[in-house]
Amino acid sequence: MLVKSISYRRSSPGDFGAVSCGRKPAGAVFYPSPAGGCKSGAGEGNCILPVPISFLRLIHIILEALIFSIVSIVYMKFFQFRLVFLWAGCFLLFSPNDMVAQDAAESDSSFYRQAMANAIALYHQSFGNQSALYNGGKYSGYPFRMQEGFPFFYSPQPATGSVIYDGISYDSILMHYDEVADAVIINNQADWLQLLDKRVSRFNLFDADFIRIEKDSAHSNLVSSGFYNRLYHGKTTSLLKKQIKSIIEVISINLELQHFVDTKDLYYLQKEDQFFPINRRKDFLRSLGNRKKEVQQFIKANKLNFRRDKENMLTKATAYYDSLNK
Repeated sequence: MLVKSISYRRSSPGDFGAVSCGRKPAGAVFYPSPAGGCKSGAGEGNCILPVPISFLRLIHIILEALIFSIVSIVYMKFFQFRLVFLWAGCFLLFSPNDMVAQDAAESDSSFYRQAMANAIALYHQSFGNQSALYNGGKYSGYPFRMQEGFPFFYSPQPATGSVIYDGISYDSILMHYDEVADAVIINNQADWLQLLDKRVSRFNLFDADFIRIEKDSAHSNLVSSGFYNRLYHGKTTSLLKKQIKSIIEVISINLELQHFVDTKDLYYLQKEDQFFPINRRKDFLRSLGNRKKEVQQFIKANKLNFRRDKENMLTKATAYYDSLNK
């Protein structure tokens, strides 16, 4: 409970029930003076009175605990763990370190972020591989060797990344991104699991940021639904890359079946909710509207070349275009 010092005066000597505040703090709850009033010859004085946290803030905390309770129960697999997880979560939400250290005037956004971070951390720590993340199908991989290339993003070796699955963020996950299957693969002890793609909204691997986009009537320019690498993300514009890998089978001279990985890169400029495919330099410049000449000058001044270094040119030119619209 927060404690503040407020000034009050008695209406008449000895009448400690009738107390009024000289300057009542906003949102404070006034408590009458104890018997005997304040020790002051003039009938006025300063007393330390308990002023609890504001009513609206208390309601906010209770709502946070309620939301946390519902989420925890949904994701719990075993009943015996529910109450333990619920009460531990509530303890973190009502942690004295948060409530005493923060002044009543501090914004609720920081409190919300801290509460959610505490809840998520406790969830991961308590349930480990029992969490909702580890519910995908078993990943079999490929029963043959690739003569050239590999099916995964960036490297044939797994790496530590993060993923948002069913709206919950998971960090420090050993994972692959299979670009042939367009699937996120995570390690579960001795097994590899393939996550349900529609439940993955975003993931980060090898410092690359991937988001899932559905192809529909509003996004008909996209090649398919799936994960897109966000090379640049600004306030008004984003640059997306879709790398499509496929396995080609070839019969060698020795009549052996060999496998090669073919790669195709597609780029899209996203402006608000529209996606513009970029196959040529002209496609990119045409999508810029009335900023076309300014971006052309930028490309020329920085000696950027679409054919020789397409990704670098598009990333830098998109960032410059986005800066013009801020």
